[in-house]
Amino acid sequence: MMNPVKKLLKQYSFFTLMTYQVKNYILILCSFFLAVGANAQINESDTTKFQLQWLSGGSYQTGNVELLRINNQFDLTFKTTSNLVFKSQNNHLFQEIVSKKADNDLMSKNYLYYQPQRRLYPYAVTFIATNYRRDLDFRVFYGLGTTFQLLQQQRHTVKFSANLLYENSRYANEFFNYSDFNGRNQIKATWSTVYLSGYHYFSESLFRWIYEIYYQQSLKNQINYRFHVLTGMDFKVVKGLSVQSRIIYSLENVVAITNKEEDMLWTWGIVYLIKT
Repeated sequence: MMNPVKKLLKQYSFFTLMTYQVKNYILILCSFFLAVGANAQINESDTTKFQLQWLSGGSYQTGNVELLRINNQFDLTFKTTSNLVFKSQNNHLFQEIVSKKADNDLMSKNYLYYQPQRRLYPYAVTFIATNYRRDLDFRVFYGLGTTFQLLQQQRHTVKFSANLLYENSRYANEFFNYSDFNGRNQIKATWSTVYLSGYHYFSESLFRWIYEIYYQQSLKNQINYRFHVLTGMDFKVVKGLSVQSRIIYSLENVVAITNKEEDMLWTWGIVYLIKT
């Protein structure tokens, strides 16, 4: 006959193991059913008065690797008047690996468009960002631009934009991969940007392919430039609900020392869109 203490310990160990497994299954399910994607491309030229999109999710892992990842994104557009449309795209990413913070990044892009239903229309932009991994404490830029709609149909859209921006970036240290910028923790510059984006629906709107490409060049220093590519797919489940996957590549040529110039991120999840 088993010792009562050993029996209790065995039951407790079994209960602990089952609780641990259930917790992990719940976290896996939550990570799947909550989105961890980015840049879903709400279209400011849409004739609807209001669009809202919310993505929230993440993942947690223990054992051989300890990993915590939380991602939230909030996008909206609305018409302020018959001619003006405001669009805001906001993303926050927190990531911790083996109890050490790896990411704590904020990105907020805000646009004000004038008559975006036209083929050619102007806009103002303000961008705020932080990036823990790149030692970027705070970045803000603002400026003016113009968008030309190369293709504007119900199921196919292609846009080309260009803008001029003024930027101030503050870093956590004063040393960079190019010595030209050493000795100060801020880089101020005027930038020019060219930007191409689009999306295309196929199979009776059940499948959508999206993409965006932009290149930024500092007008003050030729070695200070950035390149960004995003591409992805959306698969419609029901009205407003889609499965989403994104691949994002970015190159920032001037970075704080010990950082790499290139980054790539692959995300997937589920997204819900409200349009009125």
